[in-house]
Amino acid sequence: MATPVLSTQVYREAFVENTSGLDMLEGPVSVYLEKRFVGRAEMQTVAQGETFVIGLGADPRLRAKRELTDKTDKIQGGNRLVSLSVRLQIENFHGRAIAVRIFDRLPHTGRKDDLRVTLGESSAELSKDPVYIRSERPLGLLRWDVEVPASFHAREAVRRHLRIHPRVRPQPRAHQPRRPEAKPVPGGVREDDEGPRPALIRVTRL
Repeated sequence: MATPVLSTQVYREAFVENTSGLDMLEGPVSVYLEKRFVGRAEMQTVAQGETFVIGLGADPRLRAKRELTDKTDKIQGGNRLVSLSVRLQIENFHGRAIAVRIFDRLPHTGRKDDLRVTLGESSAELSKDPVYIRSERPLGLLRWDVEVPASFHAREAVRRHLRIHPRVRPQPRAHQPRRPEAKPVPGGVREDDEGPRPALIRVTRL
């Protein structure tokens, strides 16, 4: 699993099925990989036959990178249009291909009526995993399931384009109370005349 926007490290995960015939209760676990201690974790209750995920730490032979390659900013139809091009890279120093889940995100705003963010072209298709599509994609999380070839160094894995459309909305005019009629004075100047007013943004198991 790689999240280049947060870290250059790529993390290993194992998908394990509970075949013990018993429910596994929640609690602390010690994790080993190839007879070497990896670390400790907290595991939730796992029912018989259920599949769960165990983290195996960072893979020293995989490296992630995120790079902004282009940015344009222009006014179109009275709105400001910002376009970003981002390149995500995975380097694989293993002697075999590795399946990697690459995660990224769309910029998020709490006021959807003021800002619209869309995903443009992408050199790889987003994940078709039903769980991802149902629970994570609506939140703006982007995920690509790719296979990185052996000895794949400093080459492009995924390229994506974003378009951000800040919507310009007219501000409501403040209510101004009606002023009383001023009395004329000699010289043709009104008593209330004050002069001119100033113009008022998971690796599968190895």
